[in-house]
Amino acid sequence: MYVCNIEPSKPFMIQFLKYLLFPFSLIYKGITSLRNLLFELKVLRTFEPNIATIGVGNLTVGGTGKTPIIDYLISIFPSNKIGIISRGYGRKTQGFLQINSKSTSKDVGDEPFMLYSKNLDTSFFVSEDRVEGFKKAMLIQPNLDIILFDDVFQHRYLKPKINILLSDYSRPFFEDFLLPTGLLRESKSGAKRADIIIVTKCPRHISEIERRLLTDRIKKYTKKDTPIYFAVFQSLPPSNIENAILTKKSKIVLISGLANNLGFKAGLEQNFEIVKHFDYKDHHEFTKEEITEILSLFPNSNFVCTAKDFVKIKPLLNPEFLPSFYISEQKIRIINEIELKKEIFEQLGFIN
Repeated sequence: MYVCNIEPSKPFMIQFLKYLLFPFSLIYKGITSLRNLLFELKVLRTFEPNIATIGVGNLTVGGTGKTPIIDYLISIFPSNKIGIISRGYGRKTQGFLQINSKSTSKDVGDEPFMLYSKNLDTSFFVSEDRVEGFKKAMLIQPNLDIILFDDVFQHRYLKPKINILLSDYSRPFFEDFLLPTGLLRESKSGAKRADIIIVTKCPRHISEIERRLLTDRIKKYTKKDTPIYFAVFQSLPPSNIENAILTKKSKIVLISGLANNLGFKAGLEQNFEIVKHFDYKDHHEFTKEEITEILSLFPNSNFVCTAKDFVKIKPLLNPEFLPSFYISEQKIRIINEIELKKEIFEQLGFIN
């Protein structure tokens, strides 16, 4: 069952630092609240695209599962021409770019490039300015009939038809604090802009009672009729480029550059013996020297990483090492999925 995990058990120094940072959070709250007010008063203008659009975002800094949710949304529109617009976090380029077969993760960012590699029939673009990105994407491909925007909840110059807000089960937004004391990008009241809320990374056997309790707490910050859904992220057995499945209880070496490296490790240590975990910051750009050193330290080993990290590691590997790398992917199971799909289709105007 979900348990409130705020303050008492945390080390004294962390709590002391939070108290020191609290005045800066008040200043940050004033700035972000004023910005939101200017949008509400229409002093700052928003652009509303003239086709079906869905924005996916969160209130907190860090991973809440936006990329897997974007991947899931692509799958529920098999008959539509879909475009994805992302900022392309961590890329070495700037401005608007369309992702193609000549792109690299350095050009467009690891997450967009990974999604592109999995969904070759979908059009992918990166642009810091989502409004400009939308307009340029439609000039290039005017036949697109759905655009999905990644990490756009605070990008208020754009107003998608549907705003989906994600909240991590293990660190829900309603228990967090504004930056820099906590991880909130804006006040909890920002949840009122959400048309749909999905609680991500839920335990496999989350109970109906627990879902109801979480719903009640989230509803304090949302519009009255905002639907709330729950998503379980299930790890699939790691497989390599030859589609070989890694045998349970195998000894493995983990390599990850994620927002939650510990969570990645915890999901695998139940079924495998982890010899070593090389963990890096989120969106880490791996080097040839790093990978060569890891291979030399653990020759003839099985290596496990995420799809996001593999798109950056793969170009650094000699062909003979590729089968030694196994990709750990996740499958999303939405509780009450039929209702979620119906809600999305209705809000987009696809069904009456």
